Amino acid sequence: MVNKKSVVPSDIEFIRILWCDNANIIRAKSIYKNSSEDSKYYVGISEGQQGVPAVYDAVVEESGLSPVGEVQLKADLSSFTPVPYSPGHGRFMGDMKKNGETWDYCPEGF
Repeated sequence: MVNKKSVVPSDIEFIRILWCDNANIIRAKSIYKNSSEDSKYYVGISEGQQGVPAVYDAVVEESGLSPVGEVQLKADLSSFTPVPYSPGHGRFMGDMKKNGETWDYCPEGF
């Protein structure tokens, strides 16, 4: 087994995976780093997260999205940045994946 060097420094304990939703709001979900390999940095969100407007906390009906169904936010390893105001935290931008492919609603996939 090849032991690759991690892109995440050893003093980072928590990973935030960020995305920009269709209301142009930066959102994040955090995970504890533990001993996971870099390739395992991902979290699940509901599809409806891309249909939530800035003015209220519910999915816009006309979006065609639902709170049922999951999309994976997979960390873009080239985007790692330590969070300067929160020691022990780092962040990645997330790529939205559904069934292993870039999801149609993924902002980075446009």
